[in-house]
Amino acid sequence: MQDLLDHDSFQLKAPTPVHFADRFGAWLTDILIMFAILFAVFVVNVMLSIIPNMNLMGMVIIPLLVLAYFVYEAFTGKTPGKINTKLVVADVQGNIASTGRYFFRFFGCFLAFGKKRQALHDRIAGTAVFRRQDIRHS
Repeated sequence: MQDLLDHDSFQLKAPTPVHFADRFGAWLTDILIMFAILFAVFVVNVMLSIIPNMNLMGMVIIPLLVLAYFVYEAFTGKTPGKINTKLVVADVQGNIASTGRYFFRFFGCFLAFGKKRQALHDRIAGTAVFRRQDIRHS
């Protein structure tokens, strides 16, 4: 936090959002975790025949898994991938964002672009993705 201090005016500077590659690493981790869960569910289902119709399993399990992922991120601003890569969603000043801002983020795309390194949903919600150690916890 000390390196974020402007020694001339003694005001905290907003941290710099992470690059697309960092966000992609977190996203890839999330995808791998989801595939591992789906594979485990598939194997257990094949062994125990819990849901005999595989199409029905795909229509139930995949949407539930995706919904759980989005709800978890909407309430916490984190995903397992972001936790693993030490990234967190915060407002553009570097403060932990509100749950409302997390929900608002879902109205855009994934790609981070521009000088501010924000995806469309981040621009709409007034958030960005930062390194965890750069964020001010209020």
